[in-house]
Amino acid sequence: MGNKITGTGTISVDGAQLESLDDGINIDMGGFKRDPKSGSGQVSGYQEKVEPPMLEVKVHHKKETSLVFFNNITNATVTAELDTGAQYIYQQSWLAEPAKIDASAGEVSLKFHAVRCDEVL
Repeated sequence: MGNKITGTGTISVDGAQLESLDDGINIDMGGFKRDPKSGSGQVSGYQEKVEPPMLEVKVHHKKETSLVFFNNITNATVTAELDTGAQYIYQQSWLAEPAKIDASAGEVSLKFHAVRCDEVL
């Protein structure tokens, strides 16, 4: 087991690397969300709901950054590779919300969902 702790990463969409911010990547592999259920003054158990894999990333906004390109992503392979070497491969990904520019920060926020996410350590 190494001592390196994740600090940065790169994001690629169908092999094209995005200019992501070092602190702008959030990875969620999805899975089951378990909500407690109660009755008669006690917890009875939980109910499961499937949550899709999700990847949030912020990229630098430049003149050639196309929001139309991002907004049209509907069936892509999105790969997150962290500086520790871990990879997360999102299969059949789509942009979940329209791309948003924060002009004062020079950033575009992207949120992807996918059919599945595979972890490669």
